[in-house]
Amino acid sequence: MTEHHAKYSPSQLSRIIACPGSVQLSEPKPNDSSSYAEEGTFLHSVMEQSLRKSDSDNVKIDQTRPLTKEQLRACEHAADYFMDVYREVALQPGGAMVDLEVQSSLAYLGQPDCYGTADVRIVSLGRLDIIDWKFGQGIHVDVQHNPQLKAYALGAFGSKPHLLSCSTVRTHVVQPRLDNCWYTEYTSGELLDWFHEVLVPAFNLATMPQPQCFPGEDQCRWCKAKMDCRARYEYASKAATHVFSTFATQTVDAVRPEELAVLLKDAKVLEQYIKDIKQFALNQCIEGVGFPGHKAVLGRTSRHWKDEREALRFLLTKTDEGEFEFDELYVSKFVTPPQAEKLTKLMKKDPEFQDLYRTVPGKPTLVPETDPREEYAMNATSAFSNYVEK
Repeated sequence: MTEHHAKYSPSQLSRIIACPGSVQLSEPKPNDSSSYAEEGTFLHSVMEQSLRKSDSDNVKIDQTRPLTKEQLRACEHAADYFMDVYREVALQPGGAMVDLEVQSSLAYLGQPDCYGTADVRIVSLGRLDIIDWKFGQGIHVDVQHNPQLKAYALGAFGSKPHLLSCSTVRTHVVQPRLDNCWYTEYTSGELLDWFHEVLVPAFNLATMPQPQCFPGEDQCRWCKAKMDCRARYEYASKAATHVFSTFATQTVDAVRPEELAVLLKDAKVLEQYIKDIKQFALNQCIEGVGFPGHKAVLGRTSRHWKDEREALRFLLTKTDEGEFEFDELYVSKFVTPPQAEKLTKLMKKDPEFQDLYRTVPGKPTLVPETDPREEYAMNATSAFSNYVEK
């Protein structure tokens, strides 16, 4: 996919907008890969090949590729979502045209360094749909105000100018492993306004001789230069100074919640930075570069069967001799409702299956007050809910 080589890759726009200085810092860094990224690339190719071979009624996942059962279910979930979107627009006058792995560039808007590859583009009467596969299961990808998807939609206007007359532009995130499949809606005018008011200023800041960096949790997470960034170091140092100076200046008066709240916010900055430093130091030691005052060693050893069937045959002879019971050879646990739901693609909509489980609210979790979820507060009902017979 070409967007990995773009200066302003759509997949990196969230970081670039939040921290324009990260562009120049990251440019000399190599594009590191990981097993997660490689799996994502593989599953993207599976989806592309499956959709190319599909008919207008159904998508059959290409099982000539070496898919695990879990990967197959994730791809089937993604394909079901695609078909729901496609069927919605295909019955309109003129039908719908589907493009897969389509190049999307903002060169026509004067930004030739911003280009990438959109997974799916569906064009129908008065409507444009952009679908992006996300197969990660660690970070929830928010479809609202997603710069990557906005850039793909704007790129479609460049290759097909008549799309500017679309009354509706929908951008979709399809993240099947987190059951995160949804869309948001724009007009072409809103997208163009975003380009001029948000994206162009960010690009201008990124090209300054000495662009500023603005560290933060989201923009630093995937930045290739996060361990070389002086701004992030100073950001974390200030947080550390504030934490320890606050404790050093405490009087006999009780510590106020407002003071603790500030420390909690600073602690989060430090926790992530220290985690990144440890990983960076370990990588440096493993690669032979070294890291002051540290070295890499092998951790605790583990043992694995050379051949499970051969091991089973041997252990069965011991059960026959009465040394232990057969059921001691296995550790099993019944699947949870979400795990059972993924066993077959139709399970989720089965009413009999839905009657078999109850939904239990999650445990209270501390988040910043800007989090969009509804606030939780203890009351009599919630306090005793765990003691009510179900």
